[in-house]
Amino acid sequence: MASFEYNPTADYLNLKITCPVCGQRGEYNVAVPSPDLLAETHSDSVNSDSEDIICENCGHEMTIDLHTGFYGGYGEIDDVEDGLMEVMEHFPEEDDEYYEQQLYEATHSEIERALDSIADLNEDVKQFLYRLLYANVITSLETFLGDTLKREVLKDEISLRKFVETYKPFKNISMNLSELYVKKDGMSAFVKTTLRELLYHDLRKIKPIYHYALGVDLGDVSDIYKAVLVRHDLVHRNGKNHEGVEHTITEEMVRNLQTQVKSLMDSVNNQIAGKEAEGLFEGEEVPDIESIAL
Repeated sequence: MASFEYNPTADYLNLKITCPVCGQRGEYNVAVPSPDLLAETHSDSVNSDSEDIICENCGHEMTIDLHTGFYGGYGEIDDVEDGLMEVMEHFPEEDDEYYEQQLYEATHSEIERALDSIADLNEDVKQFLYRLLYANVITSLETFLGDTLKREVLKDEISLRKFVETYKPFKNISMNLSELYVKKDGMSAFVKTTLRELLYHDLRKIKPIYHYALGVDLGDVSDIYKAVLVRHDLVHRNGKNHEGVEHTITEEMVRNLQTQVKSLMDSVNNQIAGKEAEGLFEGEEVPDIESIAL
């Protein structure tokens, strides 16, 4: 079964699928279901839809399942392997960058409204909500970094090649010469899978990937990385660190973190808008990830 992610603000998806029965390549457009905009959480906002497509050559039927929520879309196609499919997102009138930015702006606006509305609640409730909002700010950064890297790497052959040439783990992959063209034809799908599996909150690894694949400097992210570690305790250790000391999250902490994250997002967007598409870091040796400081 093939699986893929997509931007929840997309209008429709263009799918290029190789039929698993006859091997014929077909092209299909599938409408993206809209998330429930009145829901309070991502899981509650997910709307799902299924559509059957038929191979025009042999009549083989394949089912596409799409699930769209606030912070992302997820799709599956039965009876098709990942390497036999390409997915292209299409947006109404404006481009994907515009709609992604609208999503992130909306997320931060929602956090601002939430902070303003909980000031008069009792301390236990406020602490619970501050923890949720603090974690949500990091989640919004993860989503932004993931969506941006996927979009920029997969937008054309030059960008795709730059990522493949500079992504350090790829240097350890060997292949037989007879596999060369098979690997080349499936490179886009292979890179998509790789990008989907990255942990975008691990800024120690994401920062050098942005630097060498996109020519984008994330700057000093040491404070945000510390916040990522706090988020881990909030989500996975019931708010306590490894020594058993409980974190206290304040309104000021949430607002400061939100300011830092928003500044980082703006910096990334501005650098991408102004960078040259070709020749960046040509021929540079890719160092170990530890050599680029947070």
